[in-house]
Amino acid sequence: MSISRKSLAIVLITTFILLGGFITVSYNPGICIEFRLYEVVDGEIVNTTSVLSRPDIVLSIEVIAIAPPQYREDLLLVHKAHYKGSNTIFIPSDKLYDVAKTWITIYNSRSGNIEKTYSGLILRVFIYDEDTGELLYQLYDSISYRPIDIVKGETIKYTVYLSKNSPKASKIESSYVSTFSITKLATEISPMDRVDHPHYYRELVAQIKPEDLVSSLPSSYFNEVNGKLYVKTPVLIAWNKYSLSGSVSSSINLGIQGAVIGVYPTLTSGEIIPKIENGVLPEVTLWKGSGLTWGGEGYYYYRSQELNPNEQWWAWIWARPIYSVYRVYYCDGYYCEYSYNDIDHVITDILTEGNGIVGGENYGLPAEDIMYNFYDGTYEVRLEIDGTALDNGYLDPGESIAFEQIFQYCDTCGADFEVGIPVGAFAAIAICAALGLPTGGLSCTTAVAFASAFAITISAEGPSVYISGGAENEGDDPDYPGDYNVYEVVYVRISSYQYKVDPPWWCFWCGPCYYNVPAGIYFEFR
Repeated sequence: MSISRKSLAIVLITTFILLGGFITVSYNPGICIEFRLYEVVDGEIVNTTSVLSRPDIVLSIEVIAIAPPQYREDLLLVHKAHYKGSNTIFIPSDKLYDVAKTWITIYNSRSGNIEKTYSGLILRVFIYDEDTGELLYQLYDSISYRPIDIVKGETIKYTVYLSKNSPKASKIESSYVSTFSITKLATEISPMDRVDHPHYYRELVAQIKPEDLVSSLPSSYFNEVNGKLYVKTPVLIAWNKYSLSGSVSSSINLGIQGAVIGVYPTLTSGEIIPKIENGVLPEVTLWKGSGLTWGGEGYYYYRSQELNPNEQWWAWIWARPIYSVYRVYYCDGYYCEYSYNDIDHVITDILTEGNGIVGGENYGLPAEDIMYNFYDGTYEVRLEIDGTALDNGYLDPGESIAFEQIFQYCDTCGADFEVGIPVGAFAAIAICAALGLPTGGLSCTTAVAFASAFAITISAEGPSVYISGGAENEGDDPDYPGDYNVYEVVYVRISSYQYKVDPPWWCFWCGPCYYNVPAGIYFEFR
């Protein structure tokens, strides 16, 4: 009697389950996540992954998917569970299948390439001792995936490297599981078993969407598609500020052949709401997520404009930014106590047609409420960049500065933070109402300043590949009256909060790296 390959796989799966939790993941579509834990002990890196095999250690995870516009939720909780017994968990594809299939429908309706388009997941993980409640490791980060892989029945493996005392992964590797491999999977624990044990949970307390901005921004700033609102979102703002000035050109080009262009979430965690309620700016750092929440290969967007003296101009795209605030609680038995807050700012979707990112341009500046908050959450920096045309602090007629040079000047940590999209200026419009703070009070003013500092990056994938564009001093352009051959000083706006990059898991002698983020590509020429 012959046994088919599929039948053999089923027999082997059953056998390995009976022998103590071993299972092949190659014939099970879904997502496999392996955690590798490290800490520094006496100046040496120690692999502590084996702690997850202890019977008293629990791994709690929330997986939040970026939902297609047909869904009521923008951020959909697709999996929440507690595990024991191993450093590897498996999430069946049916948890994500409907979301992935709907995304493919969206991509097809926009004539997009479903093989080259990505969405994302937000992961929130707590690894703790259930006897003492001690939090050993945690993760607050993002991963990206192709919806077509889920629909095709692929198994994707993510290896997450976690260092002690950092909620962002030191590194995340991804691969397809295509060979016959055996892995001991963690055992999922029933929620009823958690009731009288220490555990952590999160409560969503506020979420700001474009719909919350309708009463504050002009109707022309919104575009309703599939029942959801998209908002004009600046990617470049330029202001040739003075009368005695040359003509100045600015441009942005998001298209890079063969590279994935995408947006990455900005996250933070700490004591935030209590500080804001007391009128004190939270002392937290922000970080860029590891995986994009929207993106793809072969998308393009280009805008350029030459500005006369005293002219303003901005380029924008149709995007859907979502700002979410959570409370994290530690529960000991039946009593729960506030620990801190989580905040993530995500762009869930950007409108496209074929391979083009849909957007436009306008003279003037973005709406007054947006610009007020933008200025509130940033500070002005005059660009003086060694080895460029700005090494003396200004551009002479005919000189130019490229985005790549500005990105490298600001991103001193190699975090690949490129075009900062000032979405925090949008969230700040509605933050006081969302948190129940009285308008005009100190707590509201503090909340606006805090939210305004958030920026999301749209980047080309990889630290050595950059989105292009820049600015040039055209001087006295004969086609434009009233301009002069004079030098131009260039200013940008920097987020009032620094962003953080943790050292690699293996670099025990390294400390975290902090860098400044241009909160929107904003040029002032004077």
